[in-house]
Amino acid sequence: MRIGIVAGEASGDYLGAGLLRALKTIVSDLHVEGIAGPQMIKEGARSMFPMEDISLIGVDGLVKNFARLLSIRRHLYQHFSSHPPDLFIGIDVPDFNLQLERRLKKVGISTIQYVSPTV
Repeated sequence: MRIGIVAGEASGDYLGAGLLRALKTIVSDLHVEGIAGPQMIKEGARSMFPMEDISLIGVDGLVKNFARLLSIRRHLYQHFSSHPPDLFIGIDVPDFNLQLERRLKKVGISTIQYVSPTV
């Protein structure tokens, strides 16, 4: 099973590592790639970009790195569109993940937002 995944901060990395540990007990051939932190990488995820690249704090971080964020999201979309995972899991960072998930759904990829946005 192939899973695309994006976690953008330490808490998401922690939750994602627990999720991957649990999935490995029920899925024998699990391949996970996307954006992962050190804990998820320890559980076997392959990170295509450093998690810190999308872990931006405040308006200053967003404005300064907006073009980079769009480039990373575009790269992930192109990668997952041309190599569709069985499932895409967005962990937190809704400003980054929800738009990516909408686009992936349009090309037939099932998605889950693992940590819901704050209302």
